[in-house]
Amino acid sequence: MNRDPHAWARLGHKLKEARLARGLKQSDIAETASVSLASVQSAEAGTVPKSRMPITLPPIAAALGGKQGSV
Repeated sequence: MNRDPHAWARLGHKLKEARLARGLKQSDIAETASVSLASVQSAEAGTVPKSRMPITLPPIAAALGGKQGSV
């Protein structure tokens, strides 16, 4: 897993851009992806995971129209 904080920040920025482009709130994505609001907030903040890829990241990306395996 990539632990580069700049890479995670870029990913978070892209997730937020995609959400805003769709006119959605973080809570909308959380509900669609069946994850917590805190998970969406953490993903958009570009928080570097402590040990592994967060299992909530693929559903968040999918809720924003990302293809399976894109994250």
